[in-house]
Amino acid sequence: MIDKSIRNIHLRDLIFVILYGVLLPALFGLLLGLIEYYVIAFLGFSFSFLFFWILAVVTGALVRKQYEKPHLLYSILTGIGIVFAAGVLFAVPILWGYLYDGMGISVFFEVEIYFMFIFTMLNPINWVTNFSFDLVISLLMLIVGTYLGVKRTL
Repeated sequence: MIDKSIRNIHLRDLIFVILYGVLLPALFGLLLGLIEYYVIAFLGFSFSFLFFWILAVVTGALVRKQYEKPHLLYSILTGIGIVFAAGVLFAVPILWGYLYDGMGISVFFEVEIYFMFIFTMLNPINWVTNFSFDLVISLLMLIVGTYLGVKRTL
């Protein structure tokens, strides 16, 4: 049974959940995004959602090993980290193109770009104004991948 009491949150477990559930997936999202750029360049096909699902499942499994009793806060933090990692993974191939245009490597460390990408993708107004089946499939893949990752934490 998942615990919901704030008293049962241990600081050590929370720190490791933030490390393994938020920071590590963002770094792996950066790495997989760079790999995705080269996969698209050489093969002409995108494996970004496959990479995302693998990242989500591995993140969920790693977070689950960090504590003994599951807590709702741990699952929520992991879900937020997985969605952020998806934004990083999907935005990095686009940003890598800007790197070649002379923007510099610092563009990868501007976190607000990733948040802007996530908010644009998850904005319901954007769903209506820019409706496409690609967007629907992307949202479904994001929801399913996040669900798979968070389910591993329980």
